[in-house]
Amino acid sequence: ICEYLLSANTGFPIWVSVRDDRVEIPEGAIPVITGSDAWYDKLTRAKVIVGNDNFPLWFRKRPGQYWVQTWHGWPIKRLLFDAHPNFVGLSYRRLMKRQASDWDLLLAQSDEAAQRIAGSAYYTGPVLEGEYPRNLALARAMQETASIKAKLGIPPGKRVILWAPTWRYLGEDLAFPADRIAKDNDAVVLVRGHHMK
Repeated sequence: ICEYLLSANTGFPIWVSVRDDRVEIPEGAIPVITGSDAWYDKLTRAKVIVGNDNFPLWFRKRPGQYWVQTWHGWPIKRLLFDAHPNFVGLSYRRLMKRQASDWDLLLAQSDEAAQRIAGSAYYTGPVLEGEYPRNLALARAMQETASIKAKLGIPPGKRVILWAPTWRYLGEDLAFPADRIAKDNDAVVLVRGHHMK
C-alpha cells in the first residue's frame, strides 16, 4: 500500500511506524519511531491510517480520519470474540471491538477471510476483497531468489526454508528447532520470530 501510494505521487507525506531507525522503509516514506512524540502527533493528525492490528488503548479515531484495517494474516484460527477466552484476553477483545467500530474499511483476501475477521471483531462496515499486499511482495521476491541468496551468502543450489513460528510457540530457543529443521532437510533455515515473542 505504501509503495503504491508513493508511486502515485500524491504529494502527501506518508509516515511509516518503525521500531527503530534501522528498519528499512520504501524510499520517499518518512519513518516515525513508534511511541515517540512525532509518532503520537502523526497518529492523531493523519488523514488516513493504515494498520494491521490494534493501536494503543487510548487511541480513538478523530473526526475526519479514515482508518483502513489490513489485519495481519490469514485467519486460520479463531480470532477475538470467536476464540476461547484462555487464548484471547477480555481486555484485548474489548479493545478490538471498540477499535473495529472505528474502522472505515477492512481489506480481506477472500470472502471467507472477510467473514472471519469482521465477525470475530463485530465489524459491520465495508470490506474490500483482494490479494494480500504482503503476499504480492513475497510472490515477486520468489522470482529473485538468486539475488536474495547471493545477498544472504547462501549457495545458489541450497534449499532455503523460512520458519516463522507463532508467538504461541512454547520453545524458549528458536535456534534449536531451526537447527533440527536444517539438518533434517539439508537446508538453510531462516527464522522470522513473532513480534510478541
